[in-house]
Amino acid sequence: MTLGNPPNPSKPSNPAGVTGKLSNWIHSTNLSTIPAQVVTRAKYLILDGVACALVGSHLPWSTIAAKSIFNMEPEGSCTVVGWGDKKLSPLAAAILNSTFIQGFELDDYHSVAPLHSNSLLLPALLSAAEIATLADNIPKTYSAPMSSWHTSLAARWVRVLASHSMAQTY
Repeated sequence: MTLGNPPNPSKPSNPAGVTGKLSNWIHSTNLSTIPAQVVTRAKYLILDGVACALVGSHLPWSTIAAKSIFNMEPEGSCTVVGWGDKKLSPLAAAILNSTFIQGFELDDYHSVAPLHSNSLLLPALLSAAEIATLADNIPKTYSAPMSSWHTSLAARWVRVLASHSMAQTY
């Protein structure tokens, strides 16, 4: 059985496919192309997610989860919301932060797309943004100042939120 050549990570696998089109759309946006009401809605949703994480971070079940993960996982570079200077790997921090956001069922919900998007998107995006700001992890091909890179990342984040049904007023 021959598996062939592995995919080339520097070349899009299928830019005409659904994922390729979505990725290209997200990549080509900037904050000025996003309607103001969508940016405002996304900001509220982000604040809602952070507030839910703070509320949920020390619920009894969240404390058990956090202490268990702190005992199993080595220290990392990503923030665990509500736990001071505790840091974990991007994956472990995202999983705990996601657990905290859902911890008391206060987070956003959309009746047409029945899921809690904030608990899925926000922790992953926060971990990705936090790890990307570390000097050794900034893409080598990116030569613009760091503030521009953050602005670009934020614009892409808002675009993802805007494209999802949770960014619509309901």
